[in-house]
Amino acid sequence: EPKPCDDSIDRYIVSCCCVDDDEEDKIFLTENNKTYIVIFGLAQETSYQFRASAQYKTGLSKESRKSKAIMTTPLLLVAGPPGKPSVVNKTSNSVTLSWEKPQENPHNVDRYKVLYHSKDEPWKTQATDGAVEQITIDGLLPKKTYYFKVQAVYNQVEGETSTVSE
Repeated sequence: EPKPCDDSIDRYIVSCCCVDDDEEDKIFLTENNKTYIVIFGLAQETSYQFRASAQYKTGLSKESRKSKAIMTTPLLLVAGPPGKPSVVNKTSNSVTLSWEKPQENPHNVDRYKVLYHSKDEPWKTQATDGAVEQITIDGLLPKKTYYFKVQAVYNQVEGETSTVSE
C-alpha cells in the first residue's frame, strides 16, 4: 500500500451502491485531488452508501468503510421561463412590468426575480412579493433605455430567464 501523503494524492475514487439492490457499485473520480464530488444520475428518494480511496502516483489506498445510508431527495421541478416582460405603465423614473406565468410547472413559483440594466451597466435585481406577475421598478434614470428579463424562483432555486425586453 502506498504511503499516505496529502500532496501526493492524484485524485479520489468514490464507489456508490444502492442499499436496496445488488447492482454493481458505480465508480466516480474526483477532479485532481479535490476532497468533494457532485454525483448526478442517482434515483430520487433512494438510499445509497459510499466508500472512497485515494489514488497516489504509486497506487491506491485502502478503501474507507461504507458511509451511513444517505437518502436522495425528490426531484425539484423548477418552473420554466416566464413570458417576456412588457411595460404596463411608465413614468420619468419608474416602470411597471407584467409577464405571463411560465408554461412549464407554473405552480412551482415562490416569487419572481426581475433583472434589469441599461447598456454598459451591470444587471440589477428586484424580487416580487410572492408569485405575482407584476412589479414596479423605481429609481430609473430618465431618457435611458433599460432591458428587463424575469425568472421564477422556487425553494431558492432560480429557473430559466425570460426573453429580454426593452
